[in-house]
Amino acid sequence: CCWVHDYCYAQLEEKGCNTLTQSYKYRVAWGLVTCAERGSYCQTQLCTCDQKFVYCLKRNRRSYNPHLQNYWRSFCKTKTLIC
Repeated sequence: CCWVHDYCYAQLEEKGCNTLTQSYKYRVAWGLVTCAERGSYCQTQLCTCDQKFVYCLKRNRRSYNPHLQNYWRSFCKTKTLIC
């Protein structure tokens, strides 16, 4: 989940979006995250990245290993995604 989220942010940064300071509007109801329909390209795409991240964490919560919480990313193997 984290790798995909970082990749999503990197793609937005390449398009000029500031992923660290850009705010956006969303709502949570009945366990669902909904991004606001109005907003700039960066706002809507950033919300979508975070929305996908939340759902990925939810799907994988049973396999979460707390011992890997502070695992150094340099030890992770690089993946290639087709987007």
